[in-house]
Amino acid sequence: MERKPRVGIIGVGWGARVQIPAFRATGWEVVAIVGRTQDKVQRIAAQYAIPHAFTDYRMLLDLPQVDLVSIVTPPVWHKEMSIAALQAGKHVLCEKPTALNAQEAREMWQAALASDRIALIDHELRFLPTWQKGHDLIREGYIGELYHLTYTFRSGSRRTPERPWNWWFDAAQGGGVLAALGSHMIDTMRWWFGEITEVTGTLATFFKERRDPATGKARPVTADEYAAFLARFAHDGYAEASTSVVAVGNNEQHMVAFGSEGFILVDEETRLWGQRYDESGPMHNFTQPDRHPAHPSELGDNPFAIATVHLAEALAHAIRDHDLSWLAPAATFEDGLHNQEVLDAIRKAHVTRQWQTV
Repeated sequence: MERKPRVGIIGVGWGARVQIPAFRATGWEVVAIVGRTQDKVQRIAAQYAIPHAFTDYRMLLDLPQVDLVSIVTPPVWHKEMSIAALQAGKHVLCEKPTALNAQEAREMWQAALASDRIALIDHELRFLPTWQKGHDLIREGYIGELYHLTYTFRSGSRRTPERPWNWWFDAAQGGGVLAALGSHMIDTMRWWFGEITEVTGTLATFFKERRDPATGKARPVTADEYAAFLARFAHDGYAEASTSVVAVGNNEQHMVAFGSEGFILVDEETRLWGQRYDESGPMHNFTQPDRHPAHPSELGDNPFAIATVHLAEALAHAIRDHDLSWLAPAATFEDGLHNQEVLDAIRKAHVTRQWQTV
């Protein structure tokens, strides 16, 4: 019988809740889990019958049976862990944003170039069939030349002051909504419409302090809770975008893009509509059946979880069957570098109050 591909996961949040079920549903063996505290990582290992549980990620890298390392940690760890995993001969799936800044992202990309391993950034929405349809429509010229687009990504996940402090509120660890949600927006815009060459933007933090559960005391919030930016593409199209975690809703994305021949509309993340200007009547519904046949019921209808199952399947075919065509939509470390360059330019624009070249 053919050996299952084997993955080790660093991170006990999204990595445990979503990636463990997604990998297992698509033919993977989860052989190791890494977390910061021994009690929690052992509890998760016992819950999912994972044979190895570590608090030091380097012990995972020493396991010869691990094919893929999935890094689902705060961004402050991405560069170190990704480079170490590649140098250990492992394939790598790294959580977004790529790193703390473009210099770190460049070092990660260079390590990937020096390796013969797969190195991807986890922009999993690229694997949703509906989002792939949107990409294909744009690239096939459905809307013609892009004039401008409007893109919003809002969440209420941190809308109240009762949400306790954690690394997400610390800019030094890579926290903030621009990195967390804005990175997905930038990746989608680059994937669909091409490279971004200029940006300007602003960031805001509304809750200046949050309670640290470790001490019970207030701790400063240094990361952004709202971000807005304008972008210019290499072909002279424009984008206006905003993202917030102090809104209402749960990761709701809306995009409308207008071109010389027509427009497309992304509604509620999972619905895609479009119309050409030479057509009359209602908009066309281009929405695709997104849910994978093997989608675990415990993952529900979260589009990111649905997409993770598709990504896990693609990685299985690429690694087990040596068929890299399954990864054609994927965000590479080079994509991650370009995304990070845009993030850095937006942050610089916020400080200088001027347009920045990417």
